[in-house]
Amino acid sequence: MSLSSLLKIPQTPGFTALVGGGGKTTLMQRLAEERSSEGRPAVITTTTAIMYPKLYELAEDKETFCRILAPGKVICVGSASDNEKVRSPGDEMLKLALSKAGRVFVEADGAKRMPAKAPAPYEPVIPEGTDSVIAVSGLDAIGYRIKDRCFRTEYVCRLLDADENTILTPEMLAILITNEEGQRKSVPEGAVFSVVLNKADDDKRLGYAKAAAVRIRELLPGCTVLAAALNETDCVKAVY
Repeated sequence: MSLSSLLKIPQTPGFTALVGGGGKTTLMQRLAEERSSEGRPAVITTTTAIMYPKLYELAEDKETFCRILAPGKVICVGSASDNEKVRSPGDEMLKLALSKAGRVFVEADGAKRMPAKAPAPYEPVIPEGTDSVIAVSGLDAIGYRIKDRCFRTEYVCRLLDADENTILTPEMLAILITNEEGQRKSVPEGAVFSVVLNKADDDKRLGYAKAAAVRIRELLPGCTVLAAALNETDCVKAVY
């Protein structure tokens, strides 16, 4: 079964927003590649900033977008900056991308390459028209101090009622993911919310994933949770 199917991404036009840490860009690209392999146009973008995706052509304006978009092809929409990053293309380009491609994958949150996080007051930036949100976290945050593996430590500690030296547990990660001040913040009413626990690449981390998934599904009954190793070819390790 495809990642899109497992994550219950709607077949109707809409944005899929990725939030959290620990593999958002990799997952976004895998979802886009999956869509393009079906012979459909695929667009990745951001409402914040991402590293320049060198695998794909970049459309910074309407003319370029319309010229390079094609069935079976992944393109990136955004504004190139001088520090090898791509920034948000703005609302007009987002609307154009959605109207032409049908499904647009949006990285809507930043984590400075940390596996877990809690959002600042101005995060995430989820575009109008989002019908699915995927919360991503890295299992390599578990078993370490909050200050060593979590982005925006202050907000993580506040949400968990913990200090920065607290060792993060699977149950704590579940709270970060499901809380409405955590990775479920600003999810539009009616949107599908699903979870990917990345770096499930050994038995210990698979155990962490199972413990976190059990708690996530207690807090959010019916929520789909994938344990994955997104850098591997067969990336899905378990479905909860």
